[in-house]
Amino acid sequence: MNKYKRVVIVANGSIIQPEFYRVLLRESDFIIAVDGGIKHLEKIGILPHLIIGDFDSIGLSILDKYRNMGINIKKFPKDKDYTDTELALHEAKTISSNVILIGAFGKRIDHTIANIYLLYEARELGINMEIMDAYHRLFLIGDGERKVLPGDVGDIVSIIPMLPSSGIVTFGLKYPLQRESIRFGYARGISNVKIDKDAWVSIEKGALLIFIVKKEVEG
Repeated sequence: MNKYKRVVIVANGSIIQPEFYRVLLRESDFIIAVDGGIKHLEKIGILPHLIIGDFDSIGLSILDKYRNMGINIKKFPKDKDYTDTELALHEAKTISSNVILIGAFGKRIDHTIANIYLLYEARELGINMEIMDAYHRLFLIGDGERKVLPGDVGDIVSIIPMLPSSGIVTFGLKYPLQRESIRFGYARGISNVKIDKDAWVSIEKGALLIFIVKKEVEG
């Protein structure tokens, strides 16, 4: 039996408030550092189980240090058809169907969007994946699904269609949806507010990207 209950992928985006991640990460997690994501783990004070990437963001001396510690390292060529984070996702599939991606957001907006799109690929791989940082939690729901909305009363909830989506129902939000449709490319579901601790959202057809944003962000 696999002893790892979930995989945490640490990408090379922005990571603030290291104490948040010290609480988030568990002993039962399998941790994959994606290229420069290893530098984030060094600040947090946690060792990865695997380092993966083309290593254009870190020096060979860093890799040698972890190789000498017995950490598994998988190197890929720079010219390839997959991003390093995508390769990490495929690796995660062999370990657990539960995945959290951190360090997904940063200065490169194209990289940020590509990482968000990995939520869709994760579903195709049979993986339940969320993207998290100290202030945001993102996940995807699709045809016939209902999902409890985590977080605290007062948190912001944004519902963004990844496909034309219909039959959307919400409970426990300030602006309710009752079997509504949201067209792809439209922002009708942005900036709702959680008003009940048991809030949820469901969908009949389509795919919805759900953002839970901590209420402190507005402050």
